[in-house]
Amino acid sequence: MGKSESKIRKKAAYLREAGKLPCKRKPFSPEQDKFIKKNCRIMTIKEVARALKRPVSSIVNRARLLGISYFKCGDLYYKTKYPDSDVYLIRELRDSGLSFSEIAKKFEICPNSVQYLYHSRLTADYAIRREMLP
Repeated sequence: MGKSESKIRKKAAYLREAGKLPCKRKPFSPEQDKFIKKNCRIMTIKEVARALKRPVSSIVNRARLLGISYFKCGDLYYKTKYPDSDVYLIRELRDSGLSFSEIAKKFEICPNSVQYLYHSRLTADYAIRREMLP
């Protein structure tokens, strides 16, 4: 035919904008955008994709475009072993002067786990704060 790929793509885009050629993929509706934003802390990307009957990759791309993160930590993360309330209590006890080994005895876990929970464990509040900051 003698036409370049970029020329064909531009022509297809022009025809789609004019309404003469249907879109390959259905665009997201405002309701779907609200659903993606509303459930970013509750559902996984796979669950949202299943609910909207869309591919996972399109949900990932749309969330990125909308500035939405599906990062989960603390009680929101499905593999959480120690609840956020325990983490807050451990931090309060440590700040009040108890040693890691004393706190570990109270919670019946090893001192290394207590140190990790005190220093490194992210809570659900962290994910919310992270979302609100620019």
